[in-house]
Amino acid sequence: MNLAAYPGYVGDLKVTGDINAYLAPTGHAHLVYDLQGLEDACKTTLRESLEGVGNACGIHIHEGKSCDDATAVGGHYYDVGSISSDPWSPLGYNSKYGHAQGGVKAIIGKGEDIAGRAVVVHDSTGARVACALLSSKLAEMDESLMV
Repeated sequence: MNLAAYPGYVGDLKVTGDINAYLAPTGHAHLVYDLQGLEDACKTTLRESLEGVGNACGIHIHEGKSCDDATAVGGHYYDVGSISSDPWSPLGYNSKYGHAQGGVKAIIGKGEDIAGRAVVVHDSTGARVACALLSSKLAEMDESLMV
């Protein structure tokens, strides 16, 4: 999936890149990403100073299935009935020279369906800067095969 500017975002960042996602039978959602156009404040050494800033330098699966309408993107996606706190909130990327490559995983609940959902990239202030939609058909992967 290719990233585009978040609906209504008018800042200086031009975040681009690719995102892929997998769902494991255990209830983990995995995001694998290769991002460009990120700000220096999301470097590993600088992220420590962002402690307490909600969603700072984050990449998360959201409830919505649209990147065209900010009101439809919604909050982070997970099973609120079986998970006691937001599993996405501590997850983020570390940039180097405006680039970040890697992956994150969150326990979202067994049987959840992330297909077609929005993935949102946040900047160092927690603002939503980029969005992409996951494929409508995702493979279920064995976690032992994932890096």
